[in-house]
Amino acid sequence: MTNLLVSGSPAAQGAYNAQPADPAALTQAQTILRGMVLDSVASPHSRRNYAKAIDDLFAFSAGRPLSRALLMEYRATMGALSPSTVNVRLSAVRKLVLEARKNGLIGCALRRQELAVLDVDTIQLREGRWVLADLEGKGRRVRTVAVPVWVKQGINAWVTAAGVEDGRLLRAISKGGKVKKSLSDWAVWSVVEQCAKQIGIERFGAHDLRRTCAKLCRKNGGDLEQIKFLLGHSSIQTTERYLGSEQDIAVAVNDNLGL
Repeated sequence: MTNLLVSGSPAAQGAYNAQPADPAALTQAQTILRGMVLDSVASPHSRRNYAKAIDDLFAFSAGRPLSRALLMEYRATMGALSPSTVNVRLSAVRKLVLEARKNGLIGCALRRQELAVLDVDTIQLREGRWVLADLEGKGRRVRTVAVPVWVKQGINAWVTAAGVEDGRLLRAISKGGKVKKSLSDWAVWSVVEQCAKQIGIERFGAHDLRRTCAKLCRKNGGDLEQIKFLLGHSSIQTTERYLGSEQDIAVAVNDNLGL
């Protein structure tokens, strides 16, 4: 499988800090994004500056998800820097956001039943990217779902650790550490609920993750029809009801009238 963590040639890596000062401090998705951004820059000098900007941003985020509000907070910390340094750092952030959008780092939005019965053979390479091919969902509707880079990396880590080569992707693990042949959809629900409680979120289920993924897709410019395909809905109207409507004051639609 393609290793998306490789950051350019050995010569290029020697010209800038290919690894952050503390690699363990980055999540897998952050590590992948960092590599993508640095690989997209030709100049070794720019790579060093971009690496510094990205590492500072991730350190500043302290585990918080990247959002417009967070990026504005980060921008406010640059008051003492020279205009040229600010411009370089903002360029690095723009590339980071662009790569995140291009590579779909927002999840697959599966129903818990779809996830529980997901078969390893469903994960296929099509048109140069990994997908969940011909996934049969609610109402026996069939769709193909693109797999974001960070999701594929997580799958790779799981199948290696669990020794899963075929059959169901997700398996229950017994108290004795034995990997079983399947996992129920209610087990998926329970894992999500327990993890949510551990970080202080009550009454949060697996379907909330699916809805959040859909809303993030839409908020970041995703086409409504493409979101319908992602979710496996029967109609655009169903997707519209599913997403609901929230007024965005921070980035208002009438700010971009071109006048």
